[in-house]
Amino acid sequence: MAPLLTFCVAAAGLLGRAIAWGPKGLYLKHEIRPYDGWFLSSNTIDAVRTLLGKEYNESLGNAATASLCMPGYSQHNLMGRSGLMTFAMTPSGPDEPMNGACSVDELRDCANEACILVAISNYTIQVADETLSSESRQVALKFLTHFFGDLAQPLHVEGYALGGNLVPVTCFGRSTNLHKVWDVDLLDLNLNVNHGGSLDNYISSLITRIATDDFSIPVSQWFTCDSSRSRLGFSCPLTWARESNALDCSTVFTYQAGTDICSTGTYAANAAPVIDLQIARAGYRLANWLNTLLDPPQSGRPSLRIAAETMQKVMHA
Repeated sequence: MAPLLTFCVAAAGLLGRAIAWGPKGLYLKHEIRPYDGWFLSSNTIDAVRTLLGKEYNESLGNAATASLCMPGYSQHNLMGRSGLMTFAMTPSGPDEPMNGACSVDELRDCANEACILVAISNYTIQVADETLSSESRQVALKFLTHFFGDLAQPLHVEGYALGGNLVPVTCFGRSTNLHKVWDVDLLDLNLNVNHGGSLDNYISSLITRIATDDFSIPVSQWFTCDSSRSRLGFSCPLTWARESNALDCSTVFTYQAGTDICSTGTYAANAAPVIDLQIARAGYRLANWLNTLLDPPQSGRPSLRIAAETMQKVMHA
């Protein structure tokens, strides 16, 4: 499985498609859910396991990374199946993150319905639609999972220099680009320095920190969405996209040009808590999004109870 996954991820990169957080990050953000009913309810877990089946060992993490390797991935489009613009939601013109100018405008950035917000809407509807085939709902679940991660990676919600892909930087003596550093290198550095290189340790740490509310932004605020209704109907995802995009100005583009951004100065150290927060929020938000799709509300967790026929209510929740 690992060699195939590595090949598929590399192939996706050759197609010009950046991978949010790299395969480790994709796996991480979808494994942040202990089976004790705190993040995913028992009914949601059963539904997810049924949809994923044995092919992915009933794991959202495995399914999210596998979505990159699906036949025809490069031909999918955001109108129905997947995304051609998962890292270029914001056009390069309006944004100048090096000068502190970051923004997300849904009508501007989703003008052709080719953006992450539309993808999340479409796949949410498909996951909830019990009239669709099991295969169609499984595909929708895999891509919904994948796009929740894309939404949390700051450079996937930034069009400047193709989401940082055209920004040359040096990391541990290697010439690379800013997008790749945020997808892979900074996450690997964080794992090695703070978690002994162990994905399991990192997952456990994030779960504990979510449960104990140990982040710079309280967990209760992770579901606070703009009170004004989104013009296209994507209230919460739009708010989350703006959060990620703002990090491009406050953190991602604050590196010192001409330096090794991974091994000198404080850039990598400053990035670590941002990465932790974004991966934790992506996993926790996805868990509760799936709870609202697949299980009625329960006390003690956020409620966005939805069904396919009440989709507009969900996107305005």
